[in-house]
Amino acid sequence: MAFRSLVFAALAGVAALGGAAPVQTGLDVLIEDHLDDLRGKRVAIACNHTALTADGTHIVDALHGAGVEVAALFVPEHGYRGDEHTSGQTSTDDVTGAPIYSLYDETRAPTDEELEGIDVMLFDIQDIGCRFYTYISTMGVVIEACASNEVSVFILDRPNPITGLHPEGAVASGDMLRGFTSFYPIPTRHALTVGELAQMAVGEGWLQLPGGGVDLTVIECRGWTRMMDGDSLDRAWVRTSPNMPGTATAITYPGLGLLEGINLSEGRGTDIPFILAGATWVSSEEWARALRECDLPGVAFTPITYRPGDNGRFPSRAIEYLEQPANGVVVTVLDRTVFRPVRTGLAMLWTATELYPESVAFTNGLNSLSGDPAMRETMEAVKAGTPPEGGWRAIADRWDAEAEAYWERAQAYLIYE
Repeated sequence: MAFRSLVFAALAGVAALGGAAPVQTGLDVLIEDHLDDLRGKRVAIACNHTALTADGTHIVDALHGAGVEVAALFVPEHGYRGDEHTSGQTSTDDVTGAPIYSLYDETRAPTDEELEGIDVMLFDIQDIGCRFYTYISTMGVVIEACASNEVSVFILDRPNPITGLHPEGAVASGDMLRGFTSFYPIPTRHALTVGELAQMAVGEGWLQLPGGGVDLTVIECRGWTRMMDGDSLDRAWVRTSPNMPGTATAITYPGLGLLEGINLSEGRGTDIPFILAGATWVSSEEWARALRECDLPGVAFTPITYRPGDNGRFPSRAIEYLEQPANGVVVTVLDRTVFRPVRTGLAMLWTATELYPESVAFTNGLNSLSGDPAMRETMEAVKAGTPPEGGWRAIADRWDAEAEAYWERAQAYLIYE
């Protein structure tokens, strides 16, 4: 296994915006220092609309303009330039003439035919630090396909926008592994960058690699530290998917994303998806009161009545008729340093089930979202009025223990302090 991590000194002299810390992504570093490594090679790029330089130039335009041969493009869910919710057909890039292949179809991985003649694969997609946000699963299958075809892989690293601290949630295991929402045995909030996760996935043997190896290079960020979130950076947020409008949503998503396993609206079709939740059958005041009694750190719950709507593509899962008023709560993070999104999401799932057992229903994806193979069975017991001893707190504590053990193993793969 050729397993290299390029180490760079912190960059000085970059102008920060609004006092934010100057940070270079792996793409910025690649363009500044490593274009010669790509010239003369046939380069494929797995990317989407988030693959921008510091001045807002898309990776394809930047590399093509620098004389790099862009031979193929591979795009995940939501498409190449971010103007599609899904992509499923091969097309051609207008600038480079390169074929654009979907990684969100039946295979979800580059095929041998698509990789024929490719020398290097660049991966540059912004993650948000959550296991069930599927871009990291795309990264895994891309690495595997490249290893099988002797294609070198460069991971162009980017900051984790919800910080590189506080891993949280159950560690996915068993039959749920390699599903697109639970591809790796990691907790819900994994606290890694994509570069660190790639190193750990290879080093721990989580990927299916011929001979156990792959020619993997991580191009590191400059200037990022683990305590920095997306609002600490000197660049504007790029919406990573249609319902991920900013850092605030990314921070709550590992928790409120769990609500996609129940028939609650998680705020899709509103201006604050994954920051509010509700349903037609919820009493806002009652649910907010129950959540306040959970004594969760760094968060407040405010009753609200709202219309979930349909943002053009994703109908709300809880409301059977669009534009029906829903009652629920707004989740306001008061202190990001102590807020625990997964614990909060679990408490929301649990209290809604206790309060409205005749109305709640669970999806088949609840186990893989939570990472807990017994989660749906547990919640059915709560719904039936026979919750396990210790309630949601005992489950959250068990998940925390799993995350702590994972974090001890992750130390060997951390790049940033």
